[in-house]
Amino acid sequence: MHAVVGTRENTLNNMESFWDFFEVSNDAVFILENDALQKWNKTAAELLRDVYLKNQEQFLLATFSPEYQPCGKRSVEKEKELRKIATEKGCQKSEWVLSGPNNEIYPVEATLLHKAHKGKSLLLIILRMIRSQEQDLRTLERHRKEIIRKNREIELQRTEIELQKEQTEIQRDLAERQRDEMAVQKKALIDSIRYASRIQSALLPGIELLNSVFSEFF
Repeated sequence: MHAVVGTRENTLNNMESFWDFFEVSNDAVFILENDALQKWNKTAAELLRDVYLKNQEQFLLATFSPEYQPCGKRSVEKEKELRKIATEKGCQKSEWVLSGPNNEIYPVEATLLHKAHKGKSLLLIILRMIRSQEQDLRTLERHRKEIIRKNREIELQRTEIELQKEQTEIQRDLAERQRDEMAVQKKALIDSIRYASRIQSALLPGIELLNSVFSEFF
């Protein structure tokens, strides 16, 4: 049974009945009064170890977390930021990472609910474990986005290749046209030379006639 997180008015107006409901929740639930830990449920005790919780005068998630969160921020700074937003808006959610005694990592979804009540600052912290199935779904979603990105890159590369192919074909066609034009011009030049040679041969007297004429003078 998972906790149902509503508005702060719905969740924190009657703390006792609220706690009765969350006592059987699969989510880890912590109630803080002026930053001091007042109550926590069985799931919270199992998650963060009851013996450590009893010794927490000022409860900080960062105490049970690695130095840095996946977003790159220090856990202490990230928690201050989440608490500030929860105080201003009443509710704030964020992904969070806890660390175990052997430095194992536990990804959770952290929900912070805040309410000022009779001069006291009440803060409810709910930690929902991100199960392996949810992690798998998130991993699949990341892979899906990565595939889409790579497909776009491949499509762009394919388009570039097609453009290069078209340019190559255009250059090849141009070279063939230039070759054909040169062949035509060469043929026309050869034909002109041959035609001029025939005209010249027709105008000049034959070699026998020249020999007979010259023999009369020598």
